[in-house]
Amino acid sequence: MLALAIGFGAISTVIAASRDSFAYMTSGRTHLLALNRYLVVFLWLVIAPFLTGVLVDLSLISPFTGLDDDVPAVGLSYYWGLGCLSLKIWGKQARRTRARCLRAYFIDERWGPKLNQAKADWDSGIAPMWWFLRDVCMPIVAKLLAALGVPYVLAKGVFPRFGCSVAMNSAVYRFVWLGSLGFYLAKALCAKLHDSIRDARYVVGQRLEDVADGS
Repeated sequence: MLALAIGFGAISTVIAASRDSFAYMTSGRTHLLALNRYLVVFLWLVIAPFLTGVLVDLSLISPFTGLDDDVPAVGLSYYWGLGCLSLKIWGKQARRTRARCLRAYFIDERWGPKLNQAKADWDSGIAPMWWFLRDVCMPIVAKLLAALGVPYVLAKGVFPRFGCSVAMNSAVYRFVWLGSLGFYLAKALCAKLHDSIRDARYVVGQRLEDVADGS
């Protein structure tokens, strides 16, 4: 499935670029609609799921089953399939998130309208998707790369300089992504709680002002 997705994405992107180049030479049209849509497919269906699968495995699976530096060829399909499943679950939850739902404390509800708009534009088949590349694909890929790279640099480059034992360095490398995930969730929860307290105080203050004005 991974090889099929990569092959389909690469071949489709080349064909789309050729079609847009031919349209530009014949009619001067420079929208690059076909190339844009296939770039979206390649990033959203290949790159983003693979990075997501690696992050999910390092954060939630490998700390409890073991962690290996080498990535076998058969593991690439495993990471991609795990990422596809994770992105599908995340997309459904993001589109259904409401301000008072518990999952709103862990999923940014601002992604929901963007994903719904992307689905509508994709189904129409005529709207360019450059905004989706700029506002959804690239930010998500950048966040995934940062979430994968920063813990690795800390575990492999910074922490070993403290002179700890090999067993300690191995344990840190094994659980660093899980710790980063816990830190992110705690930060998001604190931010949501802070916003809810602030909004509640604003509503209470507004009610007191209304009562004072009425009296």
